[in-house]
Amino acid sequence: MRRCIQEAIQLVGFMVVLALPVAGAAQDLVCTDCHNPSGIPAPHNSSCSDTSCTESCHAKSLAAIRHPAGSGTPLGSADRTTICETCHNKPFPDVYHPYQINVSAGTPTAAGLIDLDLACGQCHGGGTDSASNPPVPGAAYLTKAELGGYALNMHDDKPVAMFGYAFGNPDTLIVSVDATQSLCLNVCDEYDWDWGDASAHGTGVTASHAYAAGNYTITLTVRDTGMGSDTFSQAINVTAPDYPPTAAGDCAFDANTWTQTLTDASTDDHAVVKVTVNWGDGSVLAIDTAAPFGPFSRTYANVAPASPGYYTITHKAYDALGQQSTRTCTAAPAYFTLSGTVRSRLGANLPAATVTVRKGATVVKTVYTATNGTFSVASLKPATYTLTVTKNTYTFAVPAATITVGPSSSGTVINAIAP
Repeated sequence: MRRCIQEAIQLVGFMVVLALPVAGAAQDLVCTDCHNPSGIPAPHNSSCSDTSCTESCHAKSLAAIRHPAGSGTPLGSADRTTICETCHNKPFPDVYHPYQINVSAGTPTAAGLIDLDLACGQCHGGGTDSASNPPVPGAAYLTKAELGGYALNMHDDKPVAMFGYAFGNPDTLIVSVDATQSLCLNVCDEYDWDWGDASAHGTGVTASHAYAAGNYTITLTVRDTGMGSDTFSQAINVTAPDYPPTAAGDCAFDANTWTQTLTDASTDDHAVVKVTVNWGDGSVLAIDTAAPFGPFSRTYANVAPASPGYYTITHKAYDALGQQSTRTCTAAPAYFTLSGTVRSRLGANLPAATVTVRKGATVVKTVYTATNGTFSVASLKPATYTLTVTKNTYTFAVPAATITVGPSSSGTVINAIAP
């Protein structure tokens, strides 16, 4: 038995290998008898050895041939030899040597290639007209140009690598990739992600990677066992995100003076350019556009409503892009009470004495002492008050007392100076 020539069929850029026994002469032929007579490396892909055309390098899937199957077609047999020989074996008698088909109908067919008219034209006629090149019965007539289009994709069973990508939100330094767009004959066996930054490769249909800011090229390699591999690359521009600022600081409320003080400690990955404070009482917004910002303060004793209320302070920080961050704190000022006792010069409690409470020249409250000489003035805001006292036949100093409220004051004793 003559040993077969083990040779690769290159179909449209892909390699098909058949190693088949052929009866014939006594001499054993190997690939190097023809392709390496002078020690010149045989014309193979770099992934294969110079003298081995084994099927492990150039496997093709016959199930993926894009041609009608059935009796009378090249795929009418289950025998691999018969299927491939029908289209690819022409040159030598008694030697099975599959050749590549020249799928470019408009170019000359070089030595070592099979012309479309000799391959596909066996059944479909080829040439330029069916009268000169009739098809076999039952086969459709196709011109040589049409045959080239079909032959170009006849063995399209190589995997196709494709992927999409998305930047993380809000962290755009994280890039997520998805290779579900990739195509394999059956199931893709391996996904290899070269992130383009000299880091360890990623794996899996989906993956993600953290980058430093810069320009990178992500390359996906998809492998399909027996079918080969394919690569696909995408260039990406990873930019450092400009995050919103973080409003921070300290709120301190002095209950005795009803004063809210806000100290700003806001931060940003670039710079805070403005800070505002809304005191929640309808007053003018506090704004500072020059660092360091603040401190800010507001005294609620100057607020007009009759009750002290409950105030929400809104503190905002802005960056140069107009992004902002907000925090809040609260102030809940409470009224104070002033109380005491009016007595005679000799220390007797004086009932029905008139006690007038003034803030400056303004009368705030007027009350009367009880039978035991005591008085109480409620609902007072923080301030310094003067008290005057009057009662028939008694004389008191003017003012009788000066008292600062905040906190509440009790135990004040006012004595008459006469009698």
